[in-house]
Amino acid sequence: MNKNSLNILFLIVFIDMLGFGVIIPFLPYLVGKLGASGLFATSLLSIYSLMQFIFSPLLGRLSDKYGRKPILLFCLSGSAISYLIYGSAFFITQNSHLILWLIFSSRLFAGVMGASIPVAYAYIADKTSSDQRTEAMGKIGAAFGLGFIFGPAIASFLTPLGPSAPGFCAMLICLVGFSLALKFLKESKNRHSYQEHPHFTLENICNILTQKNIGLLILITLLYGFAFVQMESIFSLFAATIYHLKQAQIGWIFVYLGVLIAISQGALVGKLSLRFGDTNLLLFGALLLVFSFFFISYTKNVWVMIILMGGVALGAGAINPTLSAILSHQTTSDKQGITQGISQSASSLSRILGPIIAGISFDTWSPAAPFFLGTILMLLTTGIIIIFRLCLYPHLKKKSLVATL
Repeated sequence: MNKNSLNILFLIVFIDMLGFGVIIPFLPYLVGKLGASGLFATSLLSIYSLMQFIFSPLLGRLSDKYGRKPILLFCLSGSAISYLIYGSAFFITQNSHLILWLIFSSRLFAGVMGASIPVAYAYIADKTSSDQRTEAMGKIGAAFGLGFIFGPAIASFLTPLGPSAPGFCAMLICLVGFSLALKFLKESKNRHSYQEHPHFTLENICNILTQKNIGLLILITLLYGFAFVQMESIFSLFAATIYHLKQAQIGWIFVYLGVLIAISQGALVGKLSLRFGDTNLLLFGALLLVFSFFFISYTKNVWVMIILMGGVALGAGAINPTLSAILSHQTTSDKQGITQGISQSASSLSRILGPIIAGISFDTWSPAAPFFLGTILMLLTTGIIIIFRLCLYPHLKKKSLVATL
């Protein structure tokens, strides 16, 4: 893949996630000050994921038909509009209920437009060879993580300017990404490949999912997503309850995790993939999460917990781009967009239901219960990866064994 194209795509994804990261950290706090219930605050996160769950396969399929660049531009411009609605809500009216519903509408619309990541992965699949793909997807994953690191920092500086400032800043960030994509990003699909594709239907999605390799990979995505989102959604409460950490201390742990994920995806995954093979790397990431989740659920020492959380970050950093790369290997060129979109929908489903399951187990069982459930989910995921590796992906298994020697 041309390095300039990868760098531009890296910047586009980073900028898109930067806009997302500017808004999300302070959103529950802001709507709480407007009198919203806790259910309404969490619904702002769920509605985004729900819309992404519904529309990611559709936008991915449209990118298969019309090209990656037009859909990326469409998503970036739509995200800018959603942030404009968010920022403008505080100027349009002083009615807190109307402001809340405008914010809700902005998050709903942002979820519809939230297909930039699977389309970016499809772009990479178009432009890379098998040996390059995991490394390139790792770099995009690093851009994703860096956006979440720097976004909250920017939001902290903007907070004194008023509640609308993060929204308008996120809008400008998305417009910068749109401008970069429009001017510098070259289309990854050849014009002759823009042929009439089958209509986007539930039957077509089911046909993709019933291909045994793809179906198992989507199942791995879903189970891993449930395990990770449970941890992510409940960690603040867990750390405050078990270790009596303050908000600032918990924030620094999230920064630490983001940095490790960015480093592992941006610098380590590509080299490890070439050395050991994609499926071995995927298996390693899953086992690392099993180990880390299990011992976090039992340890009472804060420093041991922090070290183990580093294992969680490194495991996630190994799994995310590797899983997308393997999925792209199993997909024909004319279905890269819709397949990556289905994968994104599986991740979105885990983000809709995972926090609910984590909250219930936290309240009714113990504060460590989400980590124990995460251990079980990752053990199941590990078993599926082993089945996939031994039975359904033999050619990569052989390559991995040769590379290990």
